Amino acid sequence: MKFPKDFLWGVATAAHQIEGNNINSDWWNWENQEGKIANSEKSGLATDHWNRLEEDTQLIKELDLKDLKTCKIFNTRVDKRFWQVG
Repeated sequence: MKFPKDFLWGVATAAHQIEGNNINSDWWNWENQEGKIANSEKSGLATDHWNRLEEDTQLIKELDLKDLKTCKIFNTRVDKRFWQVG
């Protein structure tokens, strides 16, 4: 499969996938209900993006990604460093 030369590559994620330890969310409530997740595993720190902001931003630059989609909840928490990628 070939993509057009001007195809816009990017990544997407959701707050619960990257923030971690957010006990004030519907996902945290759901994953703590018995029987919802195999082996009762929890998301915990998830990918710990909040504390790895600079490292993750560097990876995005190295991959030459032009688009990053996050959920609205995460966007309200991101500090100004995040938007100074390029």
